[in-house]
Amino acid sequence: MNEHVNYKKLSRAEKLTKWFNMYRRCYDSKWQDQYGKHYKKHTISDEWLNDREKFHAWLDEKTYDVPGEKVDLDHNIKNPQNTVYSSEQCILAPHRINVFYENLNLGKQITKKKDDTYTITVHTGYDVIKLDGIKGWNRAVNLFCLIKMTLLDKLAEQYKPYIPNELYEIMKNTNIFRINRNKHRDE
Repeated sequence: MNEHVNYKKLSRAEKLTKWFNMYRRCYDSKWQDQYGKHYKKHTISDEWLNDREKFHAWLDEKTYDVPGEKVDLDHNIKNPQNTVYSSEQCILAPHRINVFYENLNLGKQITKKKDDTYTITVHTGYDVIKLDGIKGWNRAVNLFCLIKMTLLDKLAEQYKPYIPNELYEIMKNTNIFRINRNKHRDE
């Protein structure tokens, strides 16, 4: 365990809440329809699905406190394409970092305007930055990635005293250009 991280134990009720929230994301179609359609093909590993105590033990080992912020269970910070909640793929991350990672993939964050320029919308984790008048799709993609990489580096340094080294290293090694490499177009 890292010396600088304030590890803690959750109550049984807190552990059950995390397990049921994970379960709902993966298997509650009404919740998925209303809040998270992208979770429709996500699952929980047999290890955690069939034995909640193994999930609770994992939480006992991994849970830590960040002052003034909740810590979320995340299944795709380590691998953006991952769809399985498991001990190998999951990590606990401060809510702001988790939200930031939810918006690494370009998705609909670049829109074309009537004057053939582009608007970039960048989610910072708490705020949104909008830039208008970008000429050229590829330039907009590169600018989006550069802004996100810069923000991610700042987030990593800001949270370094509070997060495990594993999460810090993932943040420092996340390549947003690589995540969005297939977004470039011939212009």
